[in-house]
Amino acid sequence: RPDAPLGGRIEVVHDRGAQTRALLNEIWEAAASARAGSLSRPSEWWETILGRKEGWMGGGERILAIHRDPSGSPDGYVQYSVKESGRQGIDQMSPRIHELVGVTPAAEVALFHHLTSFPWATEVSWAFAPVDPALGAWLQDFRGLRVGAHYDFLWVRPLDWAAMAQQRRFSAPGDVRLRLDDPVFDDLGGRWDLSVRGQTGTESALVGSMVPGSGAAELSMGVQELSALWLGAGSARQLLHVGRIAGTPAAAAALDRMLHTALPPRCMSRF
Repeated sequence: RPDAPLGGRIEVVHDRGAQTRALLNEIWEAAASARAGSLSRPSEWWETILGRKEGWMGGGERILAIHRDPSGSPDGYVQYSVKESGRQGIDQMSPRIHELVGVTPAAEVALFHHLTSFPWATEVSWAFAPVDPALGAWLQDFRGLRVGAHYDFLWVRPLDWAAMAQQRRFSAPGDVRLRLDDPVFDDLGGRWDLSVRGQTGTESALVGSMVPGSGAAELSMGVQELSALWLGAGSARQLLHVGRIAGTPAAAAALDRMLHTALPPRCMSRF
């Protein structure tokens, strides 16, 4: 679309040293902090990704480009390779994205547009893209974006509900009385009270707690269901509708408001 957010500039980076690794890690941490399920990367990970030897994590003859916003701050990067074909010289070029990370949707769209602007580019493929690519909203024809396959790289196994509640960000205050079924750890099952206190719309002011409770529960579910909901995936109301959980619609709606996340969960590192 002509009104797509394409501000800033793209820089192709040839250096693979410590300074570049630190810059990419800065971009990575900023993007990962906004997405539930993302992992931090140690220095050894970056050394492998930017190394001379190609492996399943990265490395080899891949091209690296960094996006800077209009103020000059780095807010995205892409690693890609290019496949060229043609009977007489080049008449087709197919960029393949190995990793594209944008702190903002504008950075993601600008980096993708950079690859589509190559002469003779007929197709751009993106391995392990997010389930909600920002570029989809800015294509002239959304049908041009085709999903070839879905892969799972994200699992969660709660071991300490109290600690998880203390560290999680919540979207709204509320209280829900839960009954959990955990077939492995008896102490993680049973009655729990999830409470969030604070001012709506101010994440830093919302404080959550998850403590053992007593009395009747408003919602009953397995640890699998609450684990997915805890990451912001799915809807308690939808699970209640199809019979995966039991309880009251009001409690399911309250749990959805408390656990809502703007972005779906995603593990951004393949492993």
